[in-house]
Amino acid sequence: MRVGDGHENRRARKEFRIMKSRSRLWLGLIGFALGVAWGGVPAVQSAPYSLTGNLRLGFGFPSNFLGAVPHTPWPAPTGRVWATANATVQQTLGPDPVKMTFAPNQLTAPAVQRTLPIFLFNAKVFQASTALSAKWPKAAVTFQKAGRLGPATVTWCPGRPLPTPGLNPGCAGPQAGPLGSGLFRYTKTLNQFGGPGVASIGGNAAIHMVISGVAPCDWATGPCLAGVVPATPPASPAAGATFGFSTNAGVGAAPNLFNVRAIANGLITATSVVGTGAGLSNIATSFGAPWTTGKVTVSITDQTGPINEVFILSGSDARVAGVGTISLVSAAVVTRSITGTSANRGWLNLTVPEPSGLLGFSAALALVALLHGVALRRLPGHGG
Repeated sequence: MRVGDGHENRRARKEFRIMKSRSRLWLGLIGFALGVAWGGVPAVQSAPYSLTGNLRLGFGFPSNFLGAVPHTPWPAPTGRVWATANATVQQTLGPDPVKMTFAPNQLTAPAVQRTLPIFLFNAKVFQASTALSAKWPKAAVTFQKAGRLGPATVTWCPGRPLPTPGLNPGCAGPQAGPLGSGLFRYTKTLNQFGGPGVASIGGNAAIHMVISGVAPCDWATGPCLAGVVPATPPASPAAGATFGFSTNAGVGAAPNLFNVRAIANGLITATSVVGTGAGLSNIATSFGAPWTTGKVTVSITDQTGPINEVFILSGSDARVAGVGTISLVSAAVVTRSITGTSANRGWLNLTVPEPSGLLGFSAALALVALLHGVALRRLPGHGG
């Protein structure tokens, strides 16, 4: 044995300990970086995901500021309230369906001026003009398994006791509220996934109420008089709220009167100013119910118009480990002191893509392998 062999072996063992220590350090740093990327700490329980999608809400007429919706259980329509460029959702890491938590204002819509004919749905209104903005959610929202309150099937009418995990209140018996004919029915389809989450609404609206005449009509040939009444939107629409949530919006006002020419659906094509009429107060009281991926039936049987309103909506959850598409539905009913009652609906359509963190995870694994390779090559007998 050469004299220097012992020294060389000691140096090799020292170098091995140094490289082992460095490898552990790199692994720790990579683990910490991954933890920060997925939620702030290495032992992460939830992670942020990017988010796309849209929201559609109703405000009391089959036509509303997010577009006309026919009486049909067709798939959820596209809404005008879209996810912002940097929208995210925080999701738990665990078994499906993973919990979703949204920070405020992840979906927004600017105010857009629209005029919508109403007469075919409500004979007391020619048309409605709106310029409404929306943001969702108004406050932080969490959707989760069994997040929609109540048992598997819940039937609830305004004025009845509120659902609890073991109580389906139904609609029988005396009604304490103003909408004895307004009905919600929520039916579980799989996980009863969902929960409450309201939007915030801004802007303004005006209702062109029928003072005299039946559309189609023309003041040049017969009675055709409209009164324009401000319709203050609620700060939050009831659709998507908790069972029993109510809003009260509207003001008393002396309407501006117009002789009008209106086509059959109520759309006004010409006007002539008449003056100011007696004060009108069309106060709207709404009752809401939460978001769900299950099935929702909402109905009103005493609305002002030629038909009763009955809507059936269904949601779905196609996410796997939090990635994929999810559609939630909700409902509300409203009564107005002059223009009567109607049923409202809401659709929330979201897509959660693969998190970009997966790419970082793959890169980190490659870096770990590279570091181990470098460490081994520098040791005697591993690569020369």
